Amino acid sequence: MSGKVTLVNKSHVAAAMSVVQPGTGKVLAMVQSSRFGNNKKKGETKVNYNTDHAYGNSGGFQPGSTFKAITLAAAIEDGKALSDQVDTPKGGTVFPASDFNTSACWPSNIADRGYAPQNAEHGEEAGGKLPLWKATADSVNTAFVSLEGEIGPCKVKSMADRLGMHGAVKNKKFLENIPNAQATDEIRPQGSMTLGAQEAAPLTVAAAYAAFAADGMYCAPISIISASTLTGKSINVPKPDCSQAMDKDVARGVTSALEGVISHGTASRVEKIQRPAAGKTGTSNRSQATWFTGYVPQLAASVWFGKPNGYPHNEYLRNIDTGKRKYPGQIYGATVAAPIWAAFMKSAVKGLPVENFGESSYKILHGDRVTVPSVTGQAIDDARRALEGAGFTVRIGDPKPSAIPQGLVAETNPGAGSRVSSGASITIYPSTGTPVTTPTIPTPTFTKLPGGNHPTPKPTKTRHPR
Repeated sequence: MSGKVTLVNKSHVAAAMSVVQPGTGKVLAMVQSSRFGNNKKKGETKVNYNTDHAYGNSGGFQPGSTFKAITLAAAIEDGKALSDQVDTPKGGTVFPASDFNTSACWPSNIADRGYAPQNAEHGEEAGGKLPLWKATADSVNTAFVSLEGEIGPCKVKSMADRLGMHGAVKNKKFLENIPNAQATDEIRPQGSMTLGAQEAAPLTVAAAYAAFAADGMYCAPISIISASTLTGKSINVPKPDCSQAMDKDVARGVTSALEGVISHGTASRVEKIQRPAAGKTGTSNRSQATWFTGYVPQLAASVWFGKPNGYPHNEYLRNIDTGKRKYPGQIYGATVAAPIWAAFMKSAVKGLPVENFGESSYKILHGDRVTVPSVTGQAIDDARRALEGAGFTVRIGDPKPSAIPQGLVAETNPGAGSRVSSGASITIYPSTGTPVTTPTIPTPTFTKLPGGNHPTPKPTKTRHPR
């Protein structure tokens, strides 16, 4: 950690990392770019940035888009395939409050007004639809707010609860009008939930991601595995607390999408660790908190980088000097946090066998296969309604020559009878009304020469210039 962020730096930034063992919950490492003490000028603090407020006085940090993995898990569990198309409005589009009704999982309905998220990072200013795997790799905010609204915030909250996700601080926010309400650290089911608006600790996020690595088995973090008195008498310590948070096929689907973040998504420029790995970048508003949380089958680590508690949070985090390096421009999850994660992982996995993640099922990757109905010869509007009614998205291609009357459907791609994923895009090609003509090639005729056999002519020699 100190190799990337010094104890004291001009930008007053810090970093922290928690490492959890998948399948056990054992906390293998916890580090931050500070020393314990009260002298801030020397880079000292008594705040543990890795844990909840109860265990080190940290208020936590907005996990940003690292929370999208939880929404993704909830969507896959709800029947979404990674190839399914997701509505991806442009940034600033207002999602109505009706998309985020929370009455089934919260004492009061938080969504009393619409929500208008913006997009950030490269490739996010979209519009239209994107397959779920690409929306994940490119971390498109509006796609995930749309996804949360489609499956319902209570399903996302349920997944977050099962994965041990909770706020770093207990409070009564959003419960002011509830009689006798107790302060809670539960994840609040609101429109911004999927974008990681509620502050959480790196240890909490690392443990949640460890469940994806462990085929859906969540284990609460354990920091002590044994203890004894001076005389050698054993002292009881917390026992492993594990539960199957989701079906293993759901977890493998999440992993498949998060592998894409590293191979061709927001973290694609980060140095590879030369073994199967999955993870997600995260960036909060104004980049005040940036993250990378990732894993291999044996280790899960969450890295936070940003302004620690006690420093102004009303300005963008840009043009940063960490004491080791200057970073021009705005800071994102892939700028500092992801390289810290990669550097740690490259060292931590030395000596560990290279293991592969479990394979996702075809259904998780591509969804149920549906037969494309025949709409040839139909009016374009009728054909569109028939295909959309069958669950497909439709686009109109350029007219093609066909014996079908002009203006009607000449053909589709994929064609009628094809088996494709539910929600796949089908292209309709209108007919020009002009049949495709095949040129006629005349049959050659041969004339029999008189006299029967004829001598073969001798080849003529050709002189070539030297």
